[in-house]
Amino acid sequence: MFDWLSSGKKQDEKSDQKYFGAITALHQHVSGSIATVEGLANDLSSEYSAEALTTIPARFESISKEYTDFTIVASHIFYEVLHRSSSRTSAAKRVAQQAKSVAKLFEKYAKKP
Repeated sequence: MFDWLSSGKKQDEKSDQKYFGAITALHQHVSGSIATVEGLANDLSSEYSAEALTTIPARFESISKEYTDFTIVASHIFYEVLHRSSSRTSAAKRVAQQAKSVAKLFEKYAKKP
């Protein structure tokens, strides 16, 4: 899928289409992550049980790991797309950090609801 980066050849129109497709796929994935987070935020209730609260940090931890993998794991599908732009790389890192901090916050509330 991302042969054009590692091949060292000049990008052609076909490669540009692959790159656009990869960016579109990344956009859809990020939109899905945002929808998941908004869904959690909209469903929060002051009457959550401790067990329910403990599942929320796990979800945010998985989001954090996923976005960290985007920036670290070279075999990850979105790695090369992110590393074409430093702003995309830093944005993915910020998402990972924020998800991790939210997970820690929910863990704290789960222990003392």
